[in-house]
Amino acid sequence: MQAWRLTRRPFADLSGSGGLYAAGRWHARGRPVLYTGLTPAVCLLEFLVNAELVPDLLPDDLVLLRLDVPADMPLTRLDAATLPPDWRSLDGRTACRAAGEAWLDGGETVGLLVPSAVLPQETNLILNPRHPRMAAVRIAAMEPFAFDSRLLRHGEH
Repeated sequence: MQAWRLTRRPFADLSGSGGLYAAGRWHARGRPVLYTGLTPAVCLLEFLVNAELVPDLLPDDLVLLRLDVPADMPLTRLDAATLPPDWRSLDGRTACRAAGEAWLDGGETVGLLVPSAVLPQETNLILNPRHPRMAAVRIAAMEPFAFDSRLLRHGEH
């Protein structure tokens, strides 16, 4: 299986250290966790909604990572039907975070497959860098990433 991650070059690793400094939809601050997507497109969507983008101040060191996740890797799938109706909203983060924390605490699988809050038909893969099987996940490719300027136009035609 492949997973993708759009990030700045200094964070292009598998440590999940960003989770130590900021909470995410699926985890509380203080825990290493690695957010990835099953397609580059969902990674871009997630980046766009989670970043405060000012066209003239865009990072110039973005990279797109392709991760190889072994096919026999134990993963847990979270069905959106098990979450409250508002799970996609900012208020719904509490339920998502509780589900992610329970998964991390259980420590049974290296990854949690979750629907994207931006586009629920897409899937994100949350990886636990502290899981023993994480050593089998590897960065297979890393390439520079630049935004298509049309994504950042506001009212221009």
